[in-house]
Amino acid sequence: MFIKFGIGRATSDSAHEIRDGHLTREEGAGLVGKYDGEFPAKHFKTFLEYCDITEEFFWEVVDSWRADHLWKKVGSEWKLRHRVDGSGVDDVTAVKKLPKVA
Repeated sequence: MFIKFGIGRATSDSAHEIRDGHLTREEGAGLVGKYDGEFPAKHFKTFLEYCDITEEFFWEVVDSWRADHLWKKVGSEWKLRHRVDGSGVDDVTAVKKLPKVA
C-alpha cells in the first residue's frame, strides 16, 4: 500500500484513532512521519532467499509500482512528493501547526 498509494499502516491506523478521538492530528502526523514506510530490514534477506530472487530484482519490481505523481527520485532514493507533516519533496514548507479537523 505504501509504495503504490503513498500511505502505509501508520496513516491508516492514525486516521482511525484521530476520528475516534484517541489521538490529535498533530500526534497522528508524528506517528505517520516516524513509521510510515518503515522497511522490515531484519527479515529482508530471509524473504529474498525464500522467494529465490535477488535484491536487485526485488527493487525493480517494487519501483515499477511507484506512481510518478506520488514519488520523486532524489539522487538514488525515492521520496514522497507530499507528506501529511509537510516534509515531502514538493511541499513548500514543513507544516508547523496543522489545522484542527472538525
